[in-house]
Amino acid sequence: MIGLNSGLIGKTNNPQRASAPGMWTLNEQVLAKRRDEWPIFSALNVPTLGLQLALDASLASSYPGSGTTWFDISGNGYNGNINNSTYSPDFGGYIFFNGGNDNYVSFSNYTQPTYTPTNSFSWSVFARVFESSDDVLLGNRNPTPFVKLTPKAFEYSGANMGNTMPNNQWIHVCIVKNGFNFTYYQDTVSKATAFNDYHTNPGGIPFLIGGDPSQGEMTSCNVGQVLVYDVALSLADITQIFESSRARFGI
Repeated sequence: MIGLNSGLIGKTNNPQRASAPGMWTLNEQVLAKRRDEWPIFSALNVPTLGLQLALDASLASSYPGSGTTWFDISGNGYNGNINNSTYSPDFGGYIFFNGGNDNYVSFSNYTQPTYTPTNSFSWSVFARVFESSDDVLLGNRNPTPFVKLTPKAFEYSGANMGNTMPNNQWIHVCIVKNGFNFTYYQDTVSKATAFNDYHTNPGGIPFLIGGDPSQGEMTSCNVGQVLVYDVALSLADITQIFESSRARFGI
């Protein structure tokens, strides 16, 4: 059977390129394709201060090309459970969510922490959406109070920020809460701001990727990388994240 890069899919391993003599498994072919087409993306090059969760489908250490676990490479062990969503090695690797009620990533040992008017967090995601809706891309809809990023806005009680993501186009979105102040960045450009000096979230609410099935809020999208921080990223930090992966996504 002929695999990617004209190599053979078989039962023995070959540490050389797929076109070299020998036989690779299908999974090894997928990883070889990623290394050949996106060779610079062999390690996560992002700020580490305050990093709580790091998922990147281009890295074999985070997603090896098969299976239902999206491994957290922040060092905290908050691995994601892939529910019926599919993987593609294109663009270095991404998870495809078809918008169905059974397509999402959940976490058994990670929930959103307590949010107060004075603490901070940042959400970063490289995504491509195929709809303009109020459905969950990151975060949750149930139970309340909910915190969610959708294709049309970031919704946080008293601090909603509207911004419609372009359809069928890879972008980088970073949501930054710095105490009372919220900023919505798209491709390092500030698109919206908000202020909230009173809302408190008790913590323990779900953090989901691709949708919240409890409310049927599911988003048709591709997601390549998700980072969560418990600090407010600076513009320099956001730019570092963006520049480290923009070429992979053709941005």
